[in-house]
Order: sequence, then C-alpha cells, then structure tokens
Amino acid sequence: MKDVIKKYLDERAAQDPQFAISYAKPNKNLDECVDYIMSEARKEIKGSSGYLEDEKVFGWAVHYYDEDNIKVEKQSGWRAMPGKHSKVEEAAAKVELTEEEKEQARKLAMERAIEEQRKKITAKPSKPEAKPGKTFVQLDLFA
Repeated sequence: MKDVIKKYLDERAAQDPQFAISYAKPNKNLDECVDYIMSEARKEIKGSSGYLEDEKVFGWAVHYYDEDNIKVEKQSGWRAMPGKHSKVEEAAAKVELTEEEKEQARKLAMERAIEEQRKKITAKPSKPEAKPGKTFVQLDLFA
C-alpha cells in the first residue's frame, strides 16, 4: 500500500508544481501519511470491513500533505514488527496480481458491496418488540 501511495504522490508532484511544494514539506513523511489514511479509513468504515475507492484514499494522501494542522493518530497494526507478520500478510506480500486480475477483484468487490446493500434495502423491517409489562392496544375506527 505504501509503495502505491508513494508512486501516486510522486506522479502527482511531477505533474502539479503547486502540489510538489506541499509534497516537499520537511515536517511531512510517508509513514505519517499512511497513518493518517488508515485513521481516516477506520472512521469511514466504522470498524467493519469494507472497500474504499482509490480516489478517496489518494485524496486523503494529498490532503495530508496540503494541510499543516493535521493531527495524525499513530496506527498500530498496519505496520507489523519485523518477523511478526501473519501468514496471511506474508502470503499477500508474495502475490503479484496482473492489472486484469486487479480489475476483476475490484469488480467482484463492487458486486458484493452492491448485493449487500440491495439485501439491506429489500429486507423487511422487524416488528418492534413489546416491552415487558406494557400492552399494545389496536384502535379500530369502524367499531
């Protein structure tokens, strides 16, 4: 993730001289930028798992470098200690996907998210549960 963000920021700085000035600020660094992105992502998905658009993540990266008064919360967990990687992280680090495979994975993730939202929308709301000791009376206008 860090390499992808760095590549994007390098390209952006090469194309946008105004951003290049922000990107060169001595009080900013890539590790802190990634911490900022991770804290924003956690807020966005509210502790659950989810998918974020690349544009949103890159936007946070640019915002981090543009703003001087950003407070960054140190994120534990995204950078594991050397030798402390989980087997899943190690396997993921070894896998190199082609652009076609990445696009297929994005489409699949998007389809899953759409289906999940569709289920939430079409699910019938549950009836409110009666509280103990209280009775509900149905009034009949025609009685």
